[in-house]
Amino acid sequence: MLAEKSLAFPQPTINERIAKKLEELEIEDIDVSQRLERELKRDYHIITAEKRLDNIARDFVKPYSTQWENGKAMLICIDKITCVRMYNLIQCYWQERIEFLEKPSHCIR
Repeated sequence: MLAEKSLAFPQPTINERIAKKLEELEIEDIDVSQRLERELKRDYHIITAEKRLDNIARDFVKPYSTQWENGKAMLICIDKITCVRMYNLIQCYWQERIEFLEKPSHCIR
């Protein structure tokens, strides 16, 4: 599960604006993705902020490194550029997690 802090936006009204806009667009008979993209352009820099993406990547890796039964995950991004950024961050944190898990335990004697 992703931590709530990672997905939270710095401006509390963004979530409400996105939800409201989605409702409006679903009612109208138009291309929802294009309209949503136009409406969210001014919030793009907040949604794709490096610190936010970094937190999401960290939160994404840990649970999947302990759930061996399933082994599958999906992450959906706002665009291809953000997807590549997320892939790179997840690869970095996945490698860190592997190194951590492979370290021998230091037992107290």
